[in-house]
Amino acid sequence: MVQALVGDGSVANEFDSDVVAVQFVTTDPVPMIAPSARIYAKTHGLAVLEWELSAAALEQQPVGSTDTYDFRVKDAGGNVIRSIENFSKFNFTKYKYYRLVWGGLTPGATYTLELRRKSTANKEALLDSEWASASVTTDAAPDKSGYLLYKDFENLPGGGQPFYGAYGFSLGSTTDFSDPDKILITTGDANSIYCQGVKDNDSYFSAYLPEWDRADWMANSSNIGLAAGYMKFGGGKKPAWLTLPKLSSLSGATEIELEFDACPYYEPSTKGDMMAPSNTDIMEYFGVTVTGATIVSVTGETSADAVISDGGATVTLRNVLVDKMIEEGLKDTYRYTNHKVKITGVTADTRIKIYSALVGKEGENYRMWLDNLKVKKVN
Repeated sequence: MVQALVGDGSVANEFDSDVVAVQFVTTDPVPMIAPSARIYAKTHGLAVLEWELSAAALEQQPVGSTDTYDFRVKDAGGNVIRSIENFSKFNFTKYKYYRLVWGGLTPGATYTLELRRKSTANKEALLDSEWASASVTTDAAPDKSGYLLYKDFENLPGGGQPFYGAYGFSLGSTTDFSDPDKILITTGDANSIYCQGVKDNDSYFSAYLPEWDRADWMANSSNIGLAAGYMKFGGGKKPAWLTLPKLSSLSGATEIELEFDACPYYEPSTKGDMMAPSNTDIMEYFGVTVTGATIVSVTGETSADAVISDGGATVTLRNVLVDKMIEEGLKDTYRYTNHKVKITGVTADTRIKIYSALVGKEGENYRMWLDNLKVKKVN
């Protein structure tokens, strides 16, 4: 109530104003409308959480540069085993899908992936949303018996997943990588699907690259990154190559088959079209070189384009490009090209190197992705 008074108000005066009263009701802030959550993709070692915002949720708080979320993972017993708060490193214009990948999961295990949207636009009226969740059971582990080497990089807990258009985390300041649920994860770069270079750290190699000797890797491989479900070659305007570990179990000259999947590195257009890449450094051709053995043949989708040279020391291979993927009907993902290279005379001292380039040119990045790296004896 409000009244204007003459004097100090201790004595009523005929010139005092009438009392004016205004009635109003205070309202408590309410939670924002929660996203709807589902599992977009899964394998034996990773799962991609996808979420959607309703029209009403977008009216409450439009998506903008400050969009922020909390994420967490629960095990089958309902215990929170991983979490991160205030993830805001998004670029929903270029990487437009509401997706997040969790890697380093246990094969055949059940998890609940959760998220909640944070109130940033009107904190006085809106609280953070309730938690939204989706359950997932990872696939069974693949049969790796009979292989001299088998790497699918599914045990990497961090990094984004470009094939699913999913955001991810960096490994932060972690120095102990022995437990994927104890990684000191941090948010990555909003302008890219994040992938970190291999760390020169004994614990890192024990966890993710136990087949390699750390010193041998640092001396004979260059400009390689790892993330949830794949290996990345190149970046930083430098060439990149991966030297396989020595096949120490071989007791004599052996014929082996080197198999892997590879794909050119792509970034979506600035408007988010994955099939209209914004980068121009497309690695269609790359190579494999060997010392102490001979490349004898290549099989696979593009084997007709393979060129063996230097007396069997080198082979040039070709990856399928996005144009072919579009013809096949792909809309929001890429695919790998499978390559199989037969090598004879392989011993415990043979070195096999996969490279995007061995010598760089100014301004080139030499980027590509690789997965499902396998070596086995030829029967």
